Amino acid sequence: MAAAPARIGVVGDVHACDERLALLLDALAARDVDTLWCVGDIVTGPGDPDRCAALLVAAGAVTVRGNHDRWCLEGAMPGLSDSHRLEELQPATRAFLAGLPAQVETEAADGTPVLLCHGLGANDMNGISSDDFGYALEVNDELGALRDGRRRIVVKGHHHRPGIWSLGPLTLIDAGTLLPDHTPSCGAIIDLVTGLAWPLLLDGVTIADGPSVSLA
Repeated sequence: MAAAPARIGVVGDVHACDERLALLLDALAARDVDTLWCVGDIVTGPGDPDRCAALLVAAGAVTVRGNHDRWCLEGAMPGLSDSHRLEELQPATRAFLAGLPAQVETEAADGTPVLLCHGLGANDMNGISSDDFGYALEVNDELGALRDGRRRIVVKGHHHRPGIWSLGPLTLIDAGTLLPDHTPSCGAIIDLVTGLAWPLLLDGVTIADGPSVSLA
């Protein structure tokens, strides 16, 4: 288990949006984050996945594998719009994707477990969102495994719907996506010292801080 930093910059689902990724990484660097996390889905999108992978590597971002990354490695879903075939990618990008873990676990300075994943836990297709309630939560197996009564922070993606919400002592943070036709949220900052998290909002070439939310 890796040691936890105090201030984490989170990159939402990338989807080959290399120009937007470069802007976000510059914005996060200007906000003095201790480390960078990326929730995956590097491929399948309108831009350059090779540049995206290179930017994340150069920035030292801790990155997990998204379902689109897995599909690319498996040769699955080739008919998707803006999809990328593994043989089209640079060797360094192929190696980068192949080495991505499904999830990364760490902990805050006070011992609070912190999980980085794409969907939820090792399931990269888990589409939990802040709109889910009742039965949808009860039958979510990955969620049930994480709701053990302890305070925990989960940083995730996949749904393309940003949100910071709590289910009892469990806080979930979805950083959104860099895709331009979805939401203005492209990332987030998590401050484990102050106990606050907030989205980063991308409007054209401007990135602004959204309202902060207290972590459970």
